Amino acid sequence: MKRNNIFYLIRNEFKSNKIDFIRKSLIFFLSIEVISLSFSIAVSSISFGISVFLWILLIYYIRKWEKTPLDYLFILFIISEIISAIFSEDPSRAITNTKRVFIFSVFYMVFWAFKNYNEIKQFFKIFILFITVLSLFEIIEKFIFHIDRIGIFQHYMTTGGIKMIISLYMLPMIFNKNLNKNERIILILSFIIIFFTLVLTMTRSSWLGFLDGVIFFILFYNKKYVLYFLIIFVLFGIFAPTKIKERALSSFDPNHPSNRTRIHMITTGFEIFKDYPIFGIGDIDVKNIYLRYTIPYEKAEGGHLHNNFMQILVCLGLFGLIIFVLIFVFLFIYLFKNYKYVEKNEELKLLSIIPIIVFVAFHVNGLFEWNFGDQEIAILFWFTMGLSQIGKNLLNFNKNMVVK
Repeated sequence: MKRNNIFYLIRNEFKSNKIDFIRKSLIFFLSIEVISLSFSIAVSSISFGISVFLWILLIYYIRKWEKTPLDYLFILFIISEIISAIFSEDPSRAITNTKRVFIFSVFYMVFWAFKNYNEIKQFFKIFILFITVLSLFEIIEKFIFHIDRIGIFQHYMTTGGIKMIISLYMLPMIFNKNLNKNERIILILSFIIIFFTLVLTMTRSSWLGFLDGVIFFILFYNKKYVLYFLIIFVLFGIFAPTKIKERALSSFDPNHPSNRTRIHMITTGFEIFKDYPIFGIGDIDVKNIYLRYTIPYEKAEGGHLHNNFMQILVCLGLFGLIIFVLIFVFLFIYLFKNYKYVEKNEELKLLSIIPIIVFVAFHVNGLFEWNFGDQEIAILFWFTMGLSQIGKNLLNFNKNMVVK
């Protein structure tokens, strides 16, 4: 009997070490996946594949599922993708494009991987350091080669979306009361460099998303900062270069070529929807069908519709759109509840604010871009959403946790 107990203890210890090794490996590859988004989609994709494999191994050994309010909605969205593909004019292409739903797994992998605050803190340090160095190279490239809109490794709109999210990551960190003076100075300098590259992308929708994210940060963290925000906003408006101000003000000009094109895509998209109302045209390139309904204003117009909701409505129909909207309604409720759960703990409160302000920025940006379908931005978005559960889990593990 005693010998059996020893064997049982050894087996459990071996299993525990194996699980911890897999979990730490998942942290490593998940970190590479996110960090490499800014310079190599190939490296990110390979790391994503390895991360999925490690996550499945974790599920197998732990044999326990951590439920969220989104689980069944994700399944319904996958079903909507499959049904729309069946009724699509190009079912093989539509089925192939359903692979984007695998990105949902990033949301789960985050809180399966990170189990203590120091791990996520270490990730943030490496991530911000890397993006700061990359941003410096982008700034140098901009002024040496006189590039209009920066984006070394991807399209400037994707770069703008990534920089928008990372800039919002840093905002709550700067206000962390547990930072020492040197840490705060380094964070502020990094923020200025990264924010500067966001501006240099000249991507108005990312600017607007960042602005709305800042407003929500103030609302959730401390409304007393409203005055400081207004002062900085006014000063930026006064002293920003003319080219930046003109670009920003053009957002409100309906006759601006880019704005006219986007409005045209929305109205044409609605016409397509009327002919494919229930299940849409399938998750395919819209261009061929788009050309049946209109003559584009610009050559590149119509591949996608530069609006998440219209793109989903056209591709997946009303059935898909309803599920899509429900995912994000339930997601926001989930983020808010997690925030309320941890708000008395300063560091976890700041951690839980990051997903909320990124959620807002992502959807504002998504009114003018198809960022839900942009792999780099989508991975970073779902990674950020997973951070919300980490804060709740950490508080559950130790209600009296003191973060050093």
